[in-house]
Parts: sequence; C-alpha cells; structure tokens
Amino acid sequence: MSHKYGKAKNQAVGLLVILLSVLVVSVAYLTEAMAAAPVETRRIELVSGKSVVLRTETAVKRISIANPEIADFNLLSPTEIYLTGKAAGTTNLTMWQDGRITAVYDLVVSFDVSKLKHQLQEMLPTEKELRIAAANDSLTLSGKVTNAAAMNQVLALARAHAPEGKVTNLVEVGGVHQVMLEVRVAEMGKSITKRLGI
Repeated sequence: MSHKYGKAKNQAVGLLVILLSVLVVSVAYLTEAMAAAPVETRRIELVSGKSVVLRTETAVKRISIANPEIADFNLLSPTEIYLTGKAAGTTNLTMWQDGRITAVYDLVVSFDVSKLKHQLQEMLPTEKELRIAAANDSLTLSGKVTNAAAMNQVLALARAHAPEGKVTNLVEVGGVHQVMLEVRVAEMGKSITKRLGI
C-alpha cells in the first residue's frame, strides 16, 4: 500500500514539475513577444510656450525626445510627464520600462495664435467669419471677410505673426468688392458682345 502511495506521489510531483516548466517557458515566451511587438505611435498636439501633463498607465523609467529644441519634458512622477512646446515643428517622444519601449508619441508643436486672434478682433470687430489655424510653422486663414481692405489688414498682421511669413490664404472676400467685381465682369461681357456684333 505504501509502495503504491509513494509511486503515486512521485508521479504527482513529476506532473507538477512538468506543468511548472511549461508555465515558466510560456511566461518567458509571452514576455519576449511583448518586448518585440511594435508599439503604436500616438499623437500629441502642443502649442509653443505652453505645457500639458501626460499621464501614463504604467510607470516610466526612461524618456527621450528626439529634438529638444521643439519640445521638452519634466518627469513629475513615474506616471506623470510635464510636456512643454518650445518651437513650431514635429518631433517624437519615446518611453521605456525595464529595457523595453512602452510608448511612442509624435509631438506636433504649433505656434500660439491667441495673440493674433485677439489683435484681429480689436482691429476688425465686425469680421466674425474669419478663421485662423496654426499648422507647424505656418498659418492658415479661412472663412470670409467683407471687403478687400479688411483682407489686406488680415494678411499684413498674419504675416507679421507667422514664422518666416508663411501664410496660406483661403479667405473669401465678399461685400462691396465682390459686387464691384461682378459688375466689371458684366460690363466686360457687354463690351465684348458689342465688338463681336452679337
């Protein structure tokens, strides 16, 4: 009886050792697979001269920014990173934990257009349909202004604020200027018709 019991005990121990070995190998394989798996790149938009706090799900041991002239960071805690936009442009932020990359972010820094918007509101308070957006190192103007004089003021101020004067103008000019343009086109049409004797 004791011989059978001892044999069964040895078999149980042997089975347990095999199961533990399989478990250890599986964990090692999964860890290696996770370390080798590509990390999805995410995007964070920043404004030059302003900061945001990035919170991570896991603790971070090491951080690197490819171009510290565009953005910088301070590690507030293992799960909180204070990001600051410094200059218009794009760079990336990489995080590590225990020797493996845990996160990669594209940092897109645009220059601050709040001052420009405020100045335009003071200069042209009736132009409610004008839109201003910053994209990297350029400005995009869109929407509508009432006349050509207002458009000239907007462009002059926008070029003064944009780095290297890069401004994309998608603004529609309406009002008197548009009406005058339509009248001129109509007059030209009549003149051409008379010349052709139609």
